[in-house]
Amino acid sequence: MKTSLTVLCALLALAAPPPAPAAPPKFTGNDLARMAALYERSRQQGHYLNEQEERQVNYFIGYVEGAALGSRELCLPSTPGVREQLCTATATYLRQNPGNWRLAPDALVIKAVEPLFPCGKKRARKP
Repeated sequence: MKTSLTVLCALLALAAPPPAPAAPPKFTGNDLARMAALYERSRQQGHYLNEQEERQVNYFIGYVEGAALGSRELCLPSTPGVREQLCTATATYLRQNPGNWRLAPDALVIKAVEPLFPCGKKRARKP
């Protein structure tokens, strides 16, 4: 009986699902600000220091563009140079407002670029 119980426990342990993988680290406003500083530095210097910096700058560019495109609060034109305007405005906003880094990164992007591309009542309409 003892052997049967041991075998049953072993089988149950093997049948149990594996533990869930650890959740990826949360992306924060502080992370966005750090990447924004790399973005600004790489633009000033005209190059990246290394591959990791290049990946982080590209992540910043993609994140900013995605947050802006996914927002209903912004009206983005389909003209060349919008991506650079979004990234420059976001990087500048983050540098000038470190007290807001505690906010969600997508909220920071919207706060940064809404003055440039507002929708609704805030946007001046042409007659």
